[in-house]
Amino acid sequence: MLDTLVNLRTGTNRTLEEHMTHLFPFHNPDWLRFQVRRGHVQVNFRLASLGQPLRHGDLVTHLKHQHEPPVLDWPIDVIYEDQVGGIMKD
Repeated sequence: MLDTLVNLRTGTNRTLEEHMTHLFPFHNPDWLRFQVRRGHVQVNFRLASLGQPLRHGDLVTHLKHQHEPPVLDWPIDVIYEDQVGGIMKD
């Protein structure tokens, strides 16, 4: 789950669609619109719509299921070891 707190300046009117495309420019806008239409995006714990205006302090929640890349069966290089360890994960 990904939460973003809307921090809009006074007088700035931005829709949910504009907010998401600005915040996530690396995602395809069609994919972002699809997420909203499928009900994976909420504003203040309610289902959202693309043209919904956002206000300062609104909480936008994106319920996104994402898998980490698998850890393969090969030796792991330890790059630092103390009370906290670090590993190199390619």
